[in-house]
Amino acid sequence: MSSDQQARPDEWDQKYQLGETPWDRGTTSPFLGVCLDLTEPGSSILVPGCGAGHEVVALAALGYRVTGLDLSDVALSRCRESLEAAGVKAELYSVDALDWESPQAFDAIYEQTFLCAVSPSLWEPYAQKLEQWLRPEGRLFAAFMQTGVPGGPPFDCPIPRMQELFSHPTWNWPEQPPVRVERGPKPYELGYVLTRPRLYESCSA
Repeated sequence: MSSDQQARPDEWDQKYQLGETPWDRGTTSPFLGVCLDLTEPGSSILVPGCGAGHEVVALAALGYRVTGLDLSDVALSRCRESLEAAGVKAELYSVDALDWESPQAFDAIYEQTFLCAVSPSLWEPYAQKLEQWLRPEGRLFAAFMQTGVPGGPPFDCPIPRMQELFSHPTWNWPEQPPVRVERGPKPYELGYVLTRPRLYESCSA
């Protein structure tokens, strides 16, 4: 797929049906632990591009109020089955994230490599959506994919470009070094916890 093409919902459905989902670990990402350390159970958390919903189910089981978005009905069906098996609930929406309007602002957003599945030509509007969805002083848990090669998906998310995309004063970057999440020699992910200053209110709670 070229950098300015977006996969259609039926294409993502087909990938799940055929098992062509190398991004799916079959379990939660190690980066989820950072989110759990910095948020309180009961907090509202949005998971864009939640896929089969490993993180959605884990967060819901721990008492978080979770909302998941995904283009693939097949992936969301699997997420619903896992939620039911765990005896927990979450709000799930079959939708293009760039078209979705939230009725509320969230305490946190778990952005675990969804950005790398979005055409770079759409990164700016997606970053604006993240800003709108997150309450002032909320946290964006972002795991940025590092492929080191052109093309995608997954698209390479070099940190200098991410710092431009999520720039101050709209976003605050942490002083702490990132969490490196391995996926083999390459690619790998670099996880950061960004925050929104109170001054920048784009979505009312």
